Amino acid sequence: MAFLHRGAPPETTSLLGGKAARLGELGALGLPVPRWVCLPAEIGDAVLARARPELEVALAGLEGAPAAEAPFAAAAARIRAAVLAAGLPADGAAALDAALAGPLAAAPSLAVRSSAVGEDSGRDSFAGQLDSFLRVPRSEVPARVLEVIASAYGARALLYRRVRGLPLAGARVGVIVQEMVDAARAGVLFTANPTTGDRGEVVIAAGTGTGEGVAAGTAAADIVHAELGTGAVRRVARAGAAAILSDSDVARLVALGRRIAGTAGVPQDVEWAIDAAGALHLLQARPITAFAAGRETVLDSSNIAESYPGVTRPLTFSFVRPAYERTLRQASRAFGVPEATLARERAVHANLVALVDGRIYYAILGWYRLYQQLPGFAWALPAFEKALGLPPRLVAPAPPPRGLARLGRAAIVARTWVRLGSLLRGLDGEARVFEARLDAERARLAVVDLDALDAHDLLDELDRLQDRLAEPYAVALVNDFFTFQLHAVVERLLRRWGVPDAAAARDGLLVGIRGVASLEPLRSVAALARLAAATPAVRAVLESRRDDADAWTVLRDAPEAAAFRAACAAHVARWGDRTLEELKLETPSLAEAPGALVAAVRNALAAGADPATLGQGPRGERDAAEAAVARVLARHPLRRLVFRWAAGHWRRGVRRREALRLARASGFGMAKRVFRALGRRFAREGLLDDPSELLWLTVDEVDGAVRGHAVTRDLRALVSLRRREWGVYEGRVPPQRVVVHGIVAARAVEEALAPGGARSGVLRGTGCCPGRARAPVRVVREARSQPVLRGEVLVASTTDPGWIFLMVGASALVAERGNPLSHTAIIGRELGLPTVVGVPDATRLLADGELVEVDGAAGTVTRVAVSG
Repeated sequence: MAFLHRGAPPETTSLLGGKAARLGELGALGLPVPRWVCLPAEIGDAVLARARPELEVALAGLEGAPAAEAPFAAAAARIRAAVLAAGLPADGAAALDAALAGPLAAAPSLAVRSSAVGEDSGRDSFAGQLDSFLRVPRSEVPARVLEVIASAYGARALLYRRVRGLPLAGARVGVIVQEMVDAARAGVLFTANPTTGDRGEVVIAAGTGTGEGVAAGTAAADIVHAELGTGAVRRVARAGAAAILSDSDVARLVALGRRIAGTAGVPQDVEWAIDAAGALHLLQARPITAFAAGRETVLDSSNIAESYPGVTRPLTFSFVRPAYERTLRQASRAFGVPEATLARERAVHANLVALVDGRIYYAILGWYRLYQQLPGFAWALPAFEKALGLPPRLVAPAPPPRGLARLGRAAIVARTWVRLGSLLRGLDGEARVFEARLDAERARLAVVDLDALDAHDLLDELDRLQDRLAEPYAVALVNDFFTFQLHAVVERLLRRWGVPDAAAARDGLLVGIRGVASLEPLRSVAALARLAAATPAVRAVLESRRDDADAWTVLRDAPEAAAFRAACAAHVARWGDRTLEELKLETPSLAEAPGALVAAVRNALAAGADPATLGQGPRGERDAAEAAVARVLARHPLRRLVFRWAAGHWRRGVRRREALRLARASGFGMAKRVFRALGRRFAREGLLDDPSELLWLTVDEVDGAVRGHAVTRDLRALVSLRRREWGVYEGRVPPQRVVVHGIVAARAVEEALAPGGARSGVLRGTGCCPGRARAPVRVVREARSQPVLRGEVLVASTTDPGWIFLMVGASALVAERGNPLSHTAIIGRELGLPTVVGVPDATRLLADGELVEVDGAAGTVTRVAVSG
């Protein structure tokens, strides 16, 4: 009769069952598994063979029976009685006695546990379905072994098989007899977060005693979330005042989980115990079945929603995806990633963005892979994560190389650092080259009669724009890398050198940066507002109750508004592509929808915006921050030099970032003109009923229809299909993160319902611009409505660059998403508005007209109770 002892080579799952086979593997690795033996499945087979007549009758009675407790409990009781009456075979009983007298002789107490074939598998865990017995006296072990064998046909196990579509008959079960750990603390550990799907996060549940209630979810437990790769604790929820686990306990458990996960290949559900002497014991490890199959895809909209808020049309996404691919591949080249790596990992660059329910997401694991293509650059990830508003460390760091590989990597890292220095020095020049190329393309296209071109020529124009602009725009990604890193460096230096309130000082240093290009369109609008205020006829129209489009119609025909119209035309010629949701092809330019310009001018007029002072911000905040730094560094000339270098490059990076984003809007504006002409051409040719229907097609479908490689000729049917699908998407509240294993399209993304709970008095986020403002709330969910703000607190899910025309009329800014380097934060600082980003559910929790106080330094939004 075969047994498996701790430390012996692991036997097959078919002989011992899943749990025992896994314990054998873990023990062979030297992990702290308590002493144990296993009665193999053949002993269980022998017992069940003796009870077969009653077993067959009981199972036959379940054929056609409903999945209810009564029939399954009755069948299980009949089978249990038969198994207990059958008893252990003589050789099995003798082998068990020998084990109790041998390997387990020193064990003061024993546990008797199931190890069924198929139990703890990646597909079917059978968790909690079979019986286990703790603190079993030696004299009761044989009876408990029979109970465990019978539980393979217990009511829970039978119902589990029915629900999972498994045969009711044929269950085979081994039985583990193990030294009982006298646990002071125990619980479970997941090597990946089972709720979010984050494989970089360990979740530990810890309780006092044996941990039975923790595993069952019935006992109070401390819940610890920590990084798998580093062991750093992210957050802790305590069951009581005193901590159940010490810091060293958490570190040991994370290290144990990391080692188990590394050998298993899939995330694991681990049971553990710590005895009174502090020794850690590994009791069990099995796959988390939800993670068992399929490559993981993590989609996150934390940052990209600033550029593509809400539902996006198919044409836009299909235009954006290859643009990301080309731009990021060129950026990787700039950083020194070898061509062989780029060719081998082509799919990474081709899939950096995804579309779920009509909304654009980052495929985050691909972005992490971009950093991993450069050995030794894991240090850059925290700043990247913070800039994109991501939780820390979605992936564990790669293990360090050894031997010659270590020397090779050191050489690569050294070359990359040299390249980084060269890139940083050349950024201004590269940005100027890109902007000059963009200006040349804009001037060339301005004199082209697009409606005179045929569809092939129009596609050639789009190809030219992609070739001329997509790869050179890599300078923006390179600039972002340095800006994100320097943002983190500046704050780290401020903290390390003892500058009071380092985060507020960091934000104050960005106030009033000169030359921020994204403010120029706003200054132009403020000048239009000044002109309107000085022209009574224009002012009367703008202050009337006419909607924006109607107001423009009146101004277009009014002789008294001639000077105002000329100024508006100049604005549109220069800044007509700076609009709300400007990176969506479906968003009209100001030339197509001049009512949007009217709305912007109305906001500036209501706010009394002064073009001469816009962007200076509250000078006192900048002065205070610089004075605080100067005081701390007064006697440290070397530190002053280092800080001046870091802060100077950081500020230049912020200026460059805004200039390049404005340039990007202009590039998209050119593409919109060409696509509009294509839509008109398709409508004239009878392929579509209306030019705007082109937005419901993909770029490949448009290209295929023109150049002859389309697989569907009925474009109207495609438009109709997409309209129906997108109509459903419009009514959904999207999740910020989607985690899928396997084929993304085969995994339904459920509608994310807004969480419930009491309305809190204080909402918290990330403060980005110091200062306080107390004013009523104005929730703006759809900026296309162009509301006029008159000093309210602007509350939004996210913003894009075009929101600047709404911001100018606000007293403070609050956004559900964003980060200290997002457009919301930068413009908030330039306008001197207290700004808080990353406030969960702000648009749901705050109501129009509600009085709040926004603290841009503390990152809080406080409800103000109004008496009376």
